[in-house]
Amino acid sequence: MSGEEFFNSVSDVVEHRNCEAEFYFLMEPEGLPSMIRRADLNEEAYAELRDAFIDAVRKAVEDAAPVDLSSADERANGVYRYDMDPPPEPLLNLAKVLENDDFELFDQMKEPLSTLKGIIIILGQRDKQLAVYKHHYPIFTLRKGLFSFFGDGTRFEPLRHDILRINASFEFMRIDGADYIFDLQLLERSFGFQETVKKMAIKSLEKIVASNLLDDVSVLESRLDDVTFTRKLAKSAVASPVLDNGISPEVVVAFALSHPSLSGKILVNPQRNKLLLKTKKAQDLFLRLLNDDFLHSELTRQHYASIAKDPA
Repeated sequence: MSGEEFFNSVSDVVEHRNCEAEFYFLMEPEGLPSMIRRADLNEEAYAELRDAFIDAVRKAVEDAAPVDLSSADERANGVYRYDMDPPPEPLLNLAKVLENDDFELFDQMKEPLSTLKGIIIILGQRDKQLAVYKHHYPIFTLRKGLFSFFGDGTRFEPLRHDILRINASFEFMRIDGADYIFDLQLLERSFGFQETVKKMAIKSLEKIVASNLLDDVSVLESRLDDVTFTRKLAKSAVASPVLDNGISPEVVVAFALSHPSLSGKILVNPQRNKLLLKTKKAQDLFLRLLNDDFLHSELTRQHYASIAKDPA
């Protein structure tokens, strides 16, 4: 789906005059499986939150051009289509709520807000909907207890219940059967995504070994604990033009020797049929080479590097 198609699909939902909203809480009680609860809001709170999230979604997709997460590059504020396996729990829950709205009503007397993990918001109407996931941080729960007071006229009273603060931000979205990541750092930090990436990176190493491109692949293995590097390495397990097209070591070596961005940085063995990655810089460049980032303009006859080779 192109950026324009993505924008239009989301706009079909949030710009509809009958766009409504539903709110769900993802609860994670200690020692128990996570549970989804339907949130009941009064008319004023419902209208304000609905409009706020419609506006937030509208702004978030305004200039979005989603790329596959397996091909994630370093573009700032990127939006990524999740194409890895397995999907993390928040994405599974987005699908679950879109498919079924038969959940128990949240009752703070039974389930404290301290167990709230995330908020799921459904936007749309009968014909088409989208879901967004908002991660909940403890700082947004005002706990009852000592020094928790609120003003009522001229008198301050202690809080009798925890109070939940919600702002209209979100990190993940599901629409048209696909999931989109708006906050890659949260995915990496909080939902076990690094383990998924590491497994894919190991698959990538196996492909690299089979390609016979490197004199010593252990230099890449030694960096599997480097989060940024591992994600880039995992990319080639899913989509590497060089590996997937079976480019011979001799052709790759010749290219590395001739390209000004690679020559002198990526070395070759005495037989000139394998690459030597002596430095981290060389290893990083090798991953970019696997992605076919080093291009040549037929018009200007200039060499250049491109992070994203979006279709013209």
